[in-house]
Amino acid sequence: MGADNDIEREKLAMERQKLALGERQYGLEERKFGLLKWTYRIDIVAKLLLPAGVLALAFVTYQSNDLAAKNRLQFDRDVRESEVVLKERELGLRQVDSNRAQETRISAFIQQNYALIISRDTDAEAKAIKLARAVLSEEALVRDAISKIQALRSQPAIIQVATTPVASANAFLDAGKAALRRGEMPLALQHFSNAIALDQNNASAWNSKAYAEMRLGDNQSAFASISTAVRLNPADQLVRRNIVLNVTKILCSQQRGEEAVSYLNTMASVVTGVGEAARNDGELTSRCHFTWS
Repeated sequence: MGADNDIEREKLAMERQKLALGERQYGLEERKFGLLKWTYRIDIVAKLLLPAGVLALAFVTYQSNDLAAKNRLQFDRDVRESEVVLKERELGLRQVDSNRAQETRISAFIQQNYALIISRDTDAEAKAIKLARAVLSEEALVRDAISKIQALRSQPAIIQVATTPVASANAFLDAGKAALRRGEMPLALQHFSNAIALDQNNASAWNSKAYAEMRLGDNQSAFASISTAVRLNPADQLVRRNIVLNVTKILCSQQRGEEAVSYLNTMASVVTGVGEAARNDGELTSRCHFTWS
C-alpha cells in the first residue's frame, strides 16, 4: 500500500513537471508571438513611412523645381522685356514728345469741363471758349483747345451716346474704326483725335490715330503718335500686338526696313501672336516688301 502511494506521488510530480514545462513553453510561444507582432508592425510602419518619405522628398523636389522653373521663366520674360525697351529706345519710340505736356493740359481742361462742352445750349460753345482762354491763357494752347472743343461739338450723335469723357472717347474710337473700314481716312483721324482729347491714356486711340496718319502719308505725325502708344505700354495683348504691327508698318513707310525687321523679330518673342498676325497682314507684307519663308 505504501509502495503504491509512492508511485502515485511520483506520477503526480511528473504531471506537475509536464504542466510546468507546458506553461513555460506557452510563455515562450506567447513572447515569440509578441515579438513577431511587433516586428510586423515595425515592417508595416517602415513600408508606409518609406514611400511617404519618398513622396515628401519628391514633392519638395517638385516644388523646388517648379519654383525654379517659374523664376527662370520670369527672368527670361524680364530679359526679353528689357531687350524690347532697349530696341524701342534705339528706334526713338521712347522719346518724350514735347507736345505731349500741352496736349495733356488741354485734355484735362476738356475732361473737367466736359458737361459744358457737350451741352446743346446755344451759348455753351461761347462759354467753353471763354473759359479756355481764362484757364489755358497761352494763345497756342487756347487755339488748340478751341479747335478740339468745336470738333467735339460737331459730332452730337456720337457725344450724346456717352455720359463720361472716357465713354465718349470709346464712342469716338469706335466711330473712327468704322470710318477706317469705309476708307474715310480724314474723318477717322478726326474721330481718333477726339477720342484722345477726351482720354490721353487710351493707347488704342493713339495707335489708331497713328495708322490713319500713316495712311494719309503723314509718317512723321504717325511715328509721334505710335511712340505715345508704345510708351503707354497697354496690358491688353491684342492692343499691344496691333501697336507692334503699326510700328513695323510706319518704320517701313519711313524707309527703315531693316529696323522694322529687327523690331518685329524682337517683339515676336514677347507679344503673343505677333508672328502669325504679321504673316496674315497683307498690308504689312506689301508695305514692307516682306517675303515669308
